[in-house]
Amino acid sequence: MMQFKTAFDPHGRIFANPGNRKRQKYRTRYNDIGQLELVPNGQDDIYDMIQSHAESVDIDTMFGVIKNVHDGQQNPCTDKRALAEAFEIWYYEYRRQWHKISRESELYRIGELIFWLADYIREL
Repeated sequence: MMQFKTAFDPHGRIFANPGNRKRQKYRTRYNDIGQLELVPNGQDDIYDMIQSHAESVDIDTMFGVIKNVHDGQQNPCTDKRALAEAFEIWYYEYRRQWHKISRESELYRIGELIFWLADYIREL
């Protein structure tokens, strides 16, 4: 009896290239005959750029700040508007990322919670 290969049969591993964390930057300049050309102008470390924003969009960090305000460890009048705005900005960024990979589905529920939370923070 003839047997066809399936995804469960043993096979060689295929490894994906994870890329490079350094991104080459370029600038333009005119060469001797007046043509515009690109020349290397340093590098950016993409991982460092991503990690520099990680704390600002981490929802656990934001909830921790709310808990500190609620427990009286932090002055609620100092940054409550900024914190509420940070939650709303976080949601808009999250929504933008969501739409790249998913449909609307339950996203509106997350939005309702975030906007309710932002309103609650403003009233503290």
